[in-house]
Amino acid sequence: MATHTTSSETVATWIERDRGPIEVTSEAARILCVEDEHLVALDIQHSLERMGHTVVVVYKGEEAVAQVAKRRFDLVLMDIKLGGRIDGIQAAQTIRATYDVPIIYLTAYADNTTLERARMTEPYGYVLKPFQERELKAAIGMALQRHGTDRHRIQQERLQRFLADASARLADSLDYQAVASGAAELLVPAYADWCTLHLGDELDGDAVPTFSHTRPETANEHATNGDGAHMLQRVLDRGRSELAQLSDAEALRDALGQTHGAMLTQLGARSVICVPVRARDHMLGAFALVAGRTRPRYGPADLLWAEDFCHRLGMALDNALLYRKAERAILMRDDVLAIVSHDLRSPLGTILMQAEVLTDQPDHAKVGGQIARSAQRMNRLIGDLLDASALNAGKLALDCRIHAVNDLLNEAVEMFRSQAESRGVELVGTALEPSAYVKCDSDRIVQVLSNLIGNAIKFTPRGGKVIAAVSRCDNGIEVEVTDTGRGIPPEQVPHLFDRFWRGKAHRHGAGLGLFIARGIIASHGATLALDSKPGVGSRFSFRLPEVEP
Repeated sequence: MATHTTSSETVATWIERDRGPIEVTSEAARILCVEDEHLVALDIQHSLERMGHTVVVVYKGEEAVAQVAKRRFDLVLMDIKLGGRIDGIQAAQTIRATYDVPIIYLTAYADNTTLERARMTEPYGYVLKPFQERELKAAIGMALQRHGTDRHRIQQERLQRFLADASARLADSLDYQAVASGAAELLVPAYADWCTLHLGDELDGDAVPTFSHTRPETANEHATNGDGAHMLQRVLDRGRSELAQLSDAEALRDALGQTHGAMLTQLGARSVICVPVRARDHMLGAFALVAGRTRPRYGPADLLWAEDFCHRLGMALDNALLYRKAERAILMRDDVLAIVSHDLRSPLGTILMQAEVLTDQPDHAKVGGQIARSAQRMNRLIGDLLDASALNAGKLALDCRIHAVNDLLNEAVEMFRSQAESRGVELVGTALEPSAYVKCDSDRIVQVLSNLIGNAIKFTPRGGKVIAAVSRCDNGIEVEVTDTGRGIPPEQVPHLFDRFWRGKAHRHGAGLGLFIARGIIASHGATLALDSKPGVGSRFSFRLPEVEP
């Protein structure tokens, strides 16, 4: 049968040696007595046994080291003066260097030199010969209590470091299956012999296929928990942690079901913790840890620690699931945008053709021109939305070929010549002599230049100047657009390339132009740089490598 315990504030201290965790009590202990005087050793053994301790006696330092390597001891009583190849202090040094066992020295030597040598081994006490039984009892009690406190503190520090590292490790991925496998790898075999994480099929309104991950993996790794795993189901239903001690195969099947029975039986499963995994008051799933025959049974302190770990796991899973949900929403948005854009462009084409017909009629030319300009703006907005969506998905298509950089510059400048004249702004195009060549998508680079020149003209007052220029630099060809406009306030600069962001001084447009421009330049492996001073003007620039024609 299984003995169950639910989570509570009661904490039972447990510690872990290099060879596995053990429980420590001050009532009885396993003690190694190292004393080369046989009668004294026998007297100490009888005294310790009357106190309720289990005692092993050896007479040489090398025998003490061999015994500690072979068996577990809670305490070593070490005589400093020993026969054999090594004395008690040398034996204590060897033991303390490898094993976490407290040592009390039994000695008739209290000179400073001996005490200084002994102090270097960090003993938990001294008992000077001859001694009384109550003195020995008090020294042992204090040493065990102090050692237990030290072990508990070290263990808690180690667990806190582990939990902090686990939080960072779990946050490395935004794929919920990778988070699940990462959690299992953190715990097995360091803190458990087996674990399983089961996620439900309805998480915060987002349909997620039922998912289970176990470690070590079995043939049924992705099986669900509907396998008679009563403990997992109870934890999922009630949302409360459980701790069970497994006494037989029936208790094992009752707790964790049939699916992993062979694996758990082979491990000698004898203790299981099952903890709910939550985030934002939502139940995400349940996590189970199993201790096999090679480690002690879990206790209430382990349950509290597992709950802390699952709290961090829940946050990591929640982030991954929210990211999954956001990705699906973005895909749906892009699909809708593509469909709507396609459906809008057909009637827009008809509107543009009809507007051209109107512009050819003297009585309706003005109206036809207004309709055409509005349709063209709508067409550009649709293109910007599609470009922004492609950039966001990392799917912007480029048709890179070799082009003369002067041709790209002149094409963009001539597009805005009439607009600059109408606004009273001088537009200058400074070509490169002799011309240079770059490998790029010409339409996209002209699109970037058009955006930069158009913005520069828009924010440059009458009588100002806008210069579009190309020049050679150490890293290839530099393309820049400079204006003598009002400049950009420093607080707006960090947001300037954000999608859908518009400054307070200008509310027209969708706020996509600079976002798209930066994305196009980034797709060419370059960076769109900005240098702006309020009241002086702004300079946008990017560099492309020069190539042979």
